[in-house]
Amino acid sequence: MNDFLPKECDIVMEGGVTSGVVYPAFVARLAERFTLRSIGGTSVGAVAAIAAAAAQFKRNRVRKEGQGEDDGFHILARLPGKLQETIGRNTRPVATVATRTISEFTTLRQEMRANARQKVAAGV
Repeated sequence: MNDFLPKECDIVMEGGVTSGVVYPAFVARLAERFTLRSIGGTSVGAVAAIAAAAAQFKRNRVRKEGQGEDDGFHILARLPGKLQETIGRNTRPVATVATRTISEFTTLRQEMRANARQKVAAGV
């Protein structure tokens, strides 16, 4: 059955903090079945694309030269577990921290704009 399935795969990853946490394990899993050929992305997806391209480059080189065993995808697979923050005894994903930080920044920006509007309306 696998004879008619493609052996290569093109991949483009979009941006977004949460996506960036998911991509490394996803790409490593995809690489179990396919050789990644054209790899790209935007924002954090571009960062994941760089890591995927490096792992695929290493794999290609090992296969060509016949030396070594490491292709780097196993490192990508473990990366999401390392992307976390420990607070006391609790651990939470970095995506949660980044999302919280962005949310706090957005709230602060909205408050600053509201204060500026009030000053303009008051003639200060």
